[in-house]
Amino acid sequence: MQIAKALSMRRVWDPRKIEWVIGALITAGAVYLHWVNFRSAGALWRDEAGVVRIATLPAAREMWSNIGHESCPILFPALVRAWSVTVGGSDAALRLFGFIVGLLMLGAVWLNGWFFARSAPLIALGLLAVSLALLLVLGNT
Repeated sequence: MQIAKALSMRRVWDPRKIEWVIGALITAGAVYLHWVNFRSAGALWRDEAGVVRIATLPAAREMWSNIGHESCPILFPALVRAWSVTVGGSDAALRLFGFIVGLLMLGAVWLNGWFFARSAPLIALGLLAVSLALLLVLGNT
């Protein structure tokens, strides 16, 4: 009787705490994978090299006139250009840019979860975790 009473008195975790722990674990895994990709990625891919080539043209006017040859949003080459001017255009500097953008994306997902639901963003993190494009990028490192 006392064993059953002791087991029934055991404290059960709040589901919100479990959500936060799962979200933190997924985020820690994502940060680790970003770090592995940053440390062991090879040379830039063809599409990445194309964006860097256009973003680092000598004049901004040339960049804007050649932007139609790339399929990325217009903000990305502008950010790469600003990064290349301030930090540098080496492979390591550009990988650092990608690492920072990836961490900022995770931060944006967490802020979105906090502002809209005051909870961990499990659905968004889960969708990122099973994203085929993300798995292909991290699988090629």
